[in-house]
Amino acid sequence: MHVEFRSGTQVLREHEAKPRLTTGILELDSLLAGGLELGTFNLFYGDSEPFIDRILYNLLSNCQLPRERYGFDAKAILLNCGNYRQEQALLDLDLARGLDHIITVSAFNTDQTKEAVEEVCNIVNSDDQVRLVVARDLAKLFIEDGIRSKETLRRIQQLQHLVGKLWQACSERDVSLVASCRPRRMNTLRPSPPEGGVFLRHLAQVMICFRKKEESGAHLVYLLKHPRRRPGMAEFSLNHGDYVMGRLTIPFRSQLLG
Repeated sequence: MHVEFRSGTQVLREHEAKPRLTTGILELDSLLAGGLELGTFNLFYGDSEPFIDRILYNLLSNCQLPRERYGFDAKAILLNCGNYRQEQALLDLDLARGLDHIITVSAFNTDQTKEAVEEVCNIVNSDDQVRLVVARDLAKLFIEDGIRSKETLRRIQQLQHLVGKLWQACSERDVSLVASCRPRRMNTLRPSPPEGGVFLRHLAQVMICFRKKEESGAHLVYLLKHPRRRPGMAEFSLNHGDYVMGRLTIPFRSQLLG
């Protein structure tokens, strides 16, 4: 039986050659060695859910950009759990094409989440143009704030099964997975672990924690886990609707109403 061996340098070069997806924030892209790497599992969490949502929406639209502009030139799937939003963050993309290339699957309770994850996995396996799955607030429907019981443990186990199933489908098709959730504890001096248990922290290849500085309004970004980067931190401030490539744009619905 022939066994092919590769050096560590070869593996590193292969990863460096993979496409990167801009997050919309220069400082965050720098922490991530140029953006989200194709085919990785990224976990974003923090104490400012609306801010993280804006980054997720940016990723959905940036995914459609050509690769020379730090996109994947592909479709994206939004798995939206627990809260329906009509806002769409679109960069300089054609409106019809932009909406057509973002597939939305929503769930409002745990039973629907199971069905939604199954549907997303089916789409990933059947549509070769999909290169990004964004799972928004995946843990919220399974974990109640401040409650610890046998039922909570059972729900966390259900969550872990669904996340594992979703990541298996994405990894087999070289699709990037980005999941968002809340921190396990709020207002701590150091970044709190994410909700969802140890399993989720081990499964994710990249883990980012966002915190807002109340006194200045700036945001702190902590890189807690990355396969090829040391843990680090960045601080940045953004005005409403800043820069173009990788900017945080005004929600599309707000632009129509403005």
